[in-house]
Amino acid sequence: MKRRDFIQIACATGVGILAGCTSMSNSKTAHLASAELVIVNKHQQLKVAKASLNNNDIAAVAYQDKTIGLIKLAENSYTASILICPHQGCSVEYSNNEEKHYICPYHGAKFTQEGIVTKGPATANLTTLETTSDQNYVYIQLP
Repeated sequence: MKRRDFIQIACATGVGILAGCTSMSNSKTAHLASAELVIVNKHQQLKVAKASLNNNDIAAVAYQDKTIGLIKLAENSYTASILICPHQGCSVEYSNNEEKHYICPYHGAKFTQEGIVTKGPATANLTTLETTSDQNYVYIQLP
């Protein structure tokens, strides 16, 4: 990796972390998880320590101008969604009650932990990102 590319990625990640802190300030149960930007097979991924995740708990991961919700569904099963409602682009929040769902606080749209819309006015799902894991880390494939 060239020095210039590294500096651009580092600056973009720093700005993303600051933006993510602001957008997650209304979230009911999210905590900010640190992530390392890595390149695997020429694809950018975010690497998050498994130790920072509990079952059905959400971790907010900031990347550029987006916040990604990362949820541990079960042992070695994770889901990641960009926390923007497709209806009008508002930030969604995670409700860790019995239903365990995302909700748009502006118009009431609801989404499953996997980002599937269950109640309008949204008609499209949240943008989901592929995840993989190894013994210590979860990797989020970036678009």
